[in-house]
Amino acid sequence: MFLPTALGLAVLSASALSVSPLLAQIGNPAGMAPDTRMEAPGQPAPHQTNYQDRLFAQLAAAGGAAEVEIGKLAKKSGNTAVTAFAGRMVDDHSAANARLKSLA
Repeated sequence: MFLPTALGLAVLSASALSVSPLLAQIGNPAGMAPDTRMEAPGQPAPHQTNYQDRLFAQLAAAGGAAEVEIGKLAKKSGNTAVTAFAGRMVDDHSAANARLKSLA
């Protein structure tokens, strides 16, 4: 009974280790998109965002907008605690979305 379990764990561990280097190679490790403007070779021009910053802003905006919409739906609940929490969610995420939009 012990041998099949140990063998299964060994196979699982080996497969996980063989896949992890492939996943580590996704994306640009330097954080610069191919269209990044350069002042000199290897030196990006100032005042431009990198790929990770743009991706974060896009994902945060989408998540914030979803929270606002879900909060609006939850406001229709008959439960006063749920309605109060939903109102707070809508207010907080609307304010955060406005701040994020001002940075973009």
